[in-house]
Amino acid sequence: MGSDMANNHLQRRSIYLWSDKSLCIGPSNTLLSRQYGAAAIHVGLYSPFKIAINDKVTLETRCAYVPVNVKHRLIAAGAVQGKLFIERNSPAYEHILQLVTPQSRCITGFDHPRLVELMQWVHEDSPSKAYIDGAFDCYFKFTHKARSQLDQRIQQVMTLTQAEVEESYPVDQLASSVFLSASHFLHLFKDSADMPYRRYRRWQRLQKAMSTYYHTDSITTAAMESGFTDVSHFSNSFKQTYGVQPSQVFKKVSTFEVN
Repeated sequence: MGSDMANNHLQRRSIYLWSDKSLCIGPSNTLLSRQYGAAAIHVGLYSPFKIAINDKVTLETRCAYVPVNVKHRLIAAGAVQGKLFIERNSPAYEHILQLVTPQSRCITGFDHPRLVELMQWVHEDSPSKAYIDGAFDCYFKFTHKARSQLDQRIQQVMTLTQAEVEESYPVDQLASSVFLSASHFLHLFKDSADMPYRRYRRWQRLQKAMSTYYHTDSITTAAMESGFTDVSHFSNSFKQTYGVQPSQVFKKVSTFEVN
């Protein structure tokens, strides 16, 4: 492979969105602190990387499980990384926990050569989203049902709000729909989903905005149609969640596939 081709290969960035998961692969620099609204698997495709936890403890690893809503900072020095996000209400979530056996709510490093090879295949061959989905199903055994630990009332609310992301449901209305008081609902949501309801809604809207951007090629339209008050609100939310401005991500994407 020539030097120009090799450089283009390493700089390639891809985004794939499904209803219950998403995958981003591409070069990652040292980014700002972030907190995801979904569980994440980080994979260094060609080299280890570091994760700073609360700006104190630094973990060096080839693969890492990052629990939902855990603040961290990625230190990758431009190396290619794969990030697989699994929604909290996805059946696949329980399979991820079985794979990495995380230590409670801690970021956990682990070694999985086959997972590294799978991410390398996606990055180097750019297969279709359907092929990638099948490969992940096979690798993680997503097709085998695992018992969900998510409270069914919270599952019901997640399903509703995911279907209508742009709607601003009052907390009282959501709580009454599952026969709870507002305070009890918020407490149960955080306890069951491992994050506050507001952060979960922000995450949902960011996923919707990325999908809308794919169809419109407009950050303004993506922000407004996903329930953000304006572009600034969207950009700030994106940076707090992913540690980078959306314009820095979208303008460099070579492969973008959504549902």
